[in-house]
Amino acid sequence: MIDQLARIDRVDSVEAGMKLSKDDEWITPDAYHRERRGARHRGVTAHEFRFGEAARRAQLKALEADIPQRAADLEKFSAEETSLLGALSRDRAVVSGGEAANWLAGRAGAGPGGGSAGGGCYCEG
Repeated sequence: MIDQLARIDRVDSVEAGMKLSKDDEWITPDAYHRERRGARHRGVTAHEFRFGEAARRAQLKALEADIPQRAADLEKFSAEETSLLGALSRDRAVVSGGEAANWLAGRAGAGPGGGSAGGGCYCEG
């Protein structure tokens, strides 16, 4: 690999590379590479960077672009949470109300669904 890299000349532009012999390999600062089989761009776009300052900037930009969507998701989930907590509170009230009626009926000696006329509990037991 070292030999392969040693054969590549660095040139300032494609035009400067074209002035070299057809047998010479060269690469520009923008990663345009010319070898015996032809030329191609070897660079990557900014969002494909994985290391270094450019990668950090690209990742930061992508995260900042996600903020509005994440904020909208948070607002939606917060509204859902509020709705679910309200339903849970209502369900707890129903359950505790039923337990209270059964407890009171038991203290009165009537038991669920039984007892004297007019004094019974109409709760399911």
